[in-house]
Amino acid sequence: MLPRLTSLRWYAALVVFLYHFYLVTSWAPLRVFSFGQAGVSFFFLLSGFVLAWSTATEMPARTFYRRRFARIYPAYVVMLSVGFLVLLATPGNLTASLAPLIVAMFIVQAVMVQAWVPSRGLVGSLSFNPPQWSLSVEAFFYGAFPLLNRRLRALRPRHRDTLAAELVVLAALASAGLSARGLGNIAFTDPLIRLAEFVLGITLAIKVEEGWRPRLLPVWSAALLTSAACLLAHLTTSGTSPGFPFPLEDYIVLGPACALLVAAAVADLDGRSGLLTRPFSQYLGQLSFTFYLVHYLILLAFMHLGVSMPKGGLLASSFVAALAGAVVLHHVVELPCQRALRGSRRRASAPASPVVVRGANRT
Repeated sequence: MLPRLTSLRWYAALVVFLYHFYLVTSWAPLRVFSFGQAGVSFFFLLSGFVLAWSTATEMPARTFYRRRFARIYPAYVVMLSVGFLVLLATPGNLTASLAPLIVAMFIVQAVMVQAWVPSRGLVGSLSFNPPQWSLSVEAFFYGAFPLLNRRLRALRPRHRDTLAAELVVLAALASAGLSARGLGNIAFTDPLIRLAEFVLGITLAIKVEEGWRPRLLPVWSAALLTSAACLLAHLTTSGTSPGFPFPLEDYIVLGPACALLVAAAVADLDGRSGLLTRPFSQYLGQLSFTFYLVHYLILLAFMHLGVSMPKGGLLASSFVAALAGAVVLHHVVELPCQRALRGSRRRASAPASPVVVRGANRT
């Protein structure tokens, strides 16, 4: 098990929440979180690492897909439906001209391919429940993972590292080119561009599995370095309006985020305790997915219902409500459906070396 990686998911989700609060309120004290979209980049990186670490190489692709479906889809479709109903209930949205497009976009999102639709607004990739676009990207990653995992493991370490670095450079160049043409929203949501982060996560997991144990930075130092990179990312967005600034901040944070990810994994493998290994931190990490799904709709609801509330009170109230909603969705939908849909679970045989102990299969 790698408990610190579970806990880090919560902090990434919290950063995204604070970014979205700033996005919808423009509250000056939270301007420092204008880099918060980089939290999604960390999710993609972490996803590649955890899947490569926790998925037995002999697992059939069909089993992998079934377990990913059980893990993601039930809570996803519940919140998609909630977002759809909210959209329909909003005055002016359900017009004769928009109704067919809204229904079509619901179908597109129900099959999790909305990230391939570059438009924005009521019928774009950010419609209904905007943060769910990233789950569409994850669905693409899941589809490609069995093949990517096998091919990357078949490469020599140096060739694998070179390929991952080249993909990141290509993604950065593509993002810069699209943003220069006013297409930053495509650069941000395009699954092919975001694939570089996922592949980088897989590559890091394979390196650690093969015995790579860099000890240049403890976890707290890597966290400080990541925070400094986030501050630099914030400075790159200064003077821009909330929304889709030039996505350079994703790549500024990516290197330190890799250091944090590897430092946390190595600390777990060494059996070191710490704040991120505490049961409460683990529980928050387990809630991170449902928190991510519910928080934006709750933010919008509080914006409409509490417009006269001070921004600090609005922040606290919406956070508590989002956390409560996450708990309900986690225990009422996510866990029961996961148990019902996962099917039988075979325990993989333990590896010969105790140094490289892969996490329990959590896919």
